[in-house]
Amino acid sequence: MTSLTLKFSFTINPVPPYSFSFTLKNPAGWSLFTPFEIYEDGVLWTATHFDTLFAGLKMTSTGTIEDPGIIVDVYALKPITPELQVRLKNSLEKAVGAEQDLREFYEIAGNDSILTHVRDDLYGMHDRFPVSIFPEAVLAILLQMAPLKRSNEMMASFILSYGETAEFDGKKIYAWPTPGKISGVYAEELAAKCKVGYRARSIVKLAKKLEEGGFPTTEQLLDMHPEEAKKFLLKLPGIGDSSADIIRPH
Repeated sequence: MTSLTLKFSFTINPVPPYSFSFTLKNPAGWSLFTPFEIYEDGVLWTATHFDTLFAGLKMTSTGTIEDPGIIVDVYALKPITPELQVRLKNSLEKAVGAEQDLREFYEIAGNDSILTHVRDDLYGMHDRFPVSIFPEAVLAILLQMAPLKRSNEMMASFILSYGETAEFDGKKIYAWPTPGKISGVYAEELAAKCKVGYRARSIVKLAKKLEEGGFPTTEQLLDMHPEEAKKFLLKLPGIGDSSADIIRPH
């Protein structure tokens, strides 16, 4: 367990309409960074790895759907350089879909007999953006040949067994492990401990591949043509056609 202290805060001003609850607490159940994050009354506590930084994040809604605002408190073990603060802020703005302008979509949806229900029921929900490949790729592997309930069980066991725990602001958040942590694990151990079966070999090989460095980031993949990005993703161990489509950030 890692006790983290407050290092800096900043404000995100998403493009309206923006629903903090629908976006950060996805109605389908998918988390922003970890399935163990906590959401209470317009506040989200979560944790993630960003480059070499392990950070706890407290994200608080300060506005409304039409005039949204998010205060982000960043907790870390060590001081964060000004340069890393800027990159982290930019990455989080992208992660929570703050830059997406959906006003034209809502205008079109209002004139469509089917989409108007989506607009009314999920008004202000934005898409999120993954900050790193590893959790997305592992999740895609765990979704293979398994019902969703079983995939969620494997994911939770994987995080609890090998992830890092952030303790901050009176909360404990279990975060995904890094490729570096998993690359040194034996596949047999991973399979037995997390009951992931044959998927263990793919996960360990995936971790080793990403730990080598040089693989495109999620933002670099987004800048590519969708098919070019998919070709890169298909080079990852355990990732086939459907899994690449799950991970691809387009």
